[in-house]
Amino acid sequence: MSLHDYIYTKCSDSTIGVIHMTKRLNTEQAAAYLQLSKHTLNTLRSRGKSPKYIKRGGRVFYTEEALDEWDESVSEVRTSTAMG
Repeated sequence: MSLHDYIYTKCSDSTIGVIHMTKRLNTEQAAAYLQLSKHTLNTLRSRGKSPKYIKRGGRVFYTEEALDEWDESVSEVRTSTAMG
C-alpha cells in the first residue's frame, strides 16, 4: 500500500500539527466492503444515493468511515414478535 492510497486530513488539534491518514478505497474495494456488487454501488452513486465519495481525476474513492456511516443509515433493524 502506498501513501497515495490514503487521504490526509488535519486533525482538530492543529496546534500539534498532526496529520490523520484515512485509507481510501476504490469502487471495487468499497463494493466488497459493503457486500454489494460494483454495478450496484455505481448505480447508487449515479442516483445520488451512495456513500460520500471523493472524485480525483475521474477516479472515485470512499473512506471506510463514510461506508460505515452510510451502511448504518440504510440498515433496518427488524424484530419479530411471537404471537400466541
